[in-house]
Amino acid sequence: MFRAKKQYFNVKNNIFGVKSGFSLGETVIAGFVLSVGLLATGSLIIKSMNDSINSRDHIGASELAQEGTELVRNIRDNNIANSKEYNKGFENKGSYKVNPDNSIIYDPLDFKLYYKNQDKYSHDDSSDASVSKFARRIVINNNDVSSGTKKTTVTSFVSWNNQDPPKDVLNCKTVFKCAYAEVILREW
Repeated sequence: MFRAKKQYFNVKNNIFGVKSGFSLGETVIAGFVLSVGLLATGSLIIKSMNDSINSRDHIGASELAQEGTELVRNIRDNNIANSKEYNKGFENKGSYKVNPDNSIIYDPLDFKLYYKNQDKYSHDDSSDASVSKFARRIVINNNDVSSGTKKTTVTSFVSWNNQDPPKDVLNCKTVFKCAYAEVILREW
């Protein structure tokens, strides 16, 4: 009859005759190492999620800044099509709010954008709108070139997380949660 050896399942004695195995200290150290690894992984996941959210907000702010310059360009094009001065509505140098319906407000106190149904942002704070995290300031600088061609520099600043947009490019950085777009409009 064949007998299986049981030596693989027996705990062996060490030199001193004491059975070997994991001590309490070894178990505590192993648990500590495992918990440090899990905490590091958890903090890495949280950091990654925060970076993803910041990237999403920066992309949205960049699109809203581009939209701001396009709104002013649309007003310029409509002015020319209607035989008006190309910069009618934004003749003065300074800060503006411009809405998708081409309404212009010069030197406003509040630059918040409100979120309306159908993915539209506007400065209009009507009852069906909710406050968004974005704010947009459009800065107009009218320059007359020596050649006689008129030009207007339009800079659209968008900030997020309830911060007012700056008035100049030097203070608009991703670190300050700000994005901008700039365009030069000329009289045709």
